[in-house]
Amino acid sequence: MSNEIKKNSKNGLSFIWKFYPNDLHGTIVLPSLMDGLISVFDWYQTKNFDRINSPETSTSELSQIILERAEKLEMHFSYLEPPFPEEIFNVLGYMSMDREQMEKAKMYFEFAIKYFPESPNVYDSMADFYERQNDKKNALKYVTKAYELSGSEYHKKRMKEFK
Repeated sequence: MSNEIKKNSKNGLSFIWKFYPNDLHGTIVLPSLMDGLISVFDWYQTKNFDRINSPETSTSELSQIILERAEKLEMHFSYLEPPFPEEIFNVLGYMSMDREQMEKAKMYFEFAIKYFPESPNVYDSMADFYERQNDKKNALKYVTKAYELSGSEYHKKRMKEFK
């Protein structure tokens, strides 16, 4: 069957044949489903994710990777789609702060604000960034925005601390 499909490549069918020597008829379902989904959704895979996880990657390269992913998703869906979930930007931002890579941390938090402008959490995270920089003026600005969106007592209390 594989050879016949390959002979008729003009039909536009995307086809991959693979033998699973360690599986039986009853066990092949999971690995073949996983391989099939990866094949169909290959366009969705994040390219250069190893660069995102590397502390040596420059801020400009990281920014380019994120923007390219956003562009790829927008082209595929025909509407703006965040390149990563809010939580990923947050985790990467805090990890960068822990590594004392403040430029990267700020970049991640700025992307979080860009793609999730209605989330109080992204502004609270940026307030944490400025607090770490001992910039209470900007910390207050961002926690105030978080409070405007959330109305939470937590953000109200933080505003008082920064004032």
